[in-house]
Amino acid sequence: MASPYLRIQTSDGHLSTLGPDAIIGRSSAAALRLADPRVSSVHAELSWRADGPCLLARGGRLLVNGRPAAEVPLAPGQRVSLVPGLELLVVDVVEGEVSPTAPTLGRDAVRWRVGATEVAVEPPGGAPMRITGLAGRLLAGCLAVEHARPWTEVAAELWPDEARIRAGLDPSSRWTDEDERRLRNRWDQLVRALRLQLAPRGLDARLECGGGSVRVRREARDQVVAEGGGA
Repeated sequence: MASPYLRIQTSDGHLSTLGPDAIIGRSSAAALRLADPRVSSVHAELSWRADGPCLLARGGRLLVNGRPAAEVPLAPGQRVSLVPGLELLVVDVVEGEVSPTAPTLGRDAVRWRVGATEVAVEPPGGAPMRITGLAGRLLAGCLAVEHARPWTEVAAELWPDEARIRAGLDPSSRWTDEDERRLRNRWDQLVRALRLQLAPRGLDARLECGGGSVRVRREARDQVVAEGGGA
């Protein structure tokens, strides 16, 4: 039996055919790539369960009838909003043969060796790479925990002087809206640079940003090891 797939129509009328584990977002690894800057790099992921396809929220939010949902079972006629004005419509679902496991299980494991200011990435079957500088510190900060962190929290670790002013701890300076825009621009540029470094190993989709938070999505068999110490 052939693999299953579904057809999704976006608000502009474009039709896409998506199979199991398809990613939806702005990432170059996305099967349905959306240019809207409000969409997260890895906004959602398609999982094919035993009872059919399901859309999982990853770096962004899913809304059904105006209500947020972490998982949305998909059937013809189902509508899911990613951001205001951008809606996905399930046109058709074609069943097939697929293992009914979550999409993040069973993939090749990555070993992340985390230092204070850099991360050594050891992907399976590929050459190791080291990510240093601010990009390395950003990656290390994300790998320090498994849950998503507010981007402002990580940014405060990267740019402590700006963080003090932003928090009102420096009486000689005042934080303005323009300062906030500049900080966000610096953050976005750094995230983009980190994604570019991860892309040659196919790991750029692991860095999920959306809803004001950031995290590195770990697969089931990934290992995160502190350099010079334990896991």
